[in-house]
Amino acid sequence: RWQAVAFRLSAAGYNAVPASPAPEGTIIESPADSLLPRVGVWLMPDNQVPGILEDFLRFLVPEGDALLAHVEQSIDSIPLAQRKFADLRKPKARIHTYTWLAWQEEPGKPFGQAISARYLDPNLPTANIFAGWLQRTFFS
Repeated sequence: RWQAVAFRLSAAGYNAVPASPAPEGTIIESPADSLLPRVGVWLMPDNQVPGILEDFLRFLVPEGDALLAHVEQSIDSIPLAQRKFADLRKPKARIHTYTWLAWQEEPGKPFGQAISARYLDPNLPTANIFAGWLQRTFFS
């Protein structure tokens, strides 16, 4: 994914595109004498491993969460012939309203409300790195 993003940024005129994304989030300043904006790039879930938003949210589940272990066991116990989702969709099945969030005190909260309700912990390391990148990208 990074190579595709880097190629498009280079083609658009950005000349300081790094060879790989920065673990703390990539910020590319606009080239001198151009009207191009500063660009921030964050590849889900953590700029290091392939994944999706739900993989990032998994990082926000408090460590040792017994319910998540039960969710994992439940998903893994579904016979393959009966599993309606592909392996690539397993993170969605794990975190989304179908399982972990559905099994909370108030089932089915959207992601943002799940953070406000403290089901997901916004103070864990990955969240802090992401928040720092947002701060540097949009407010520095």
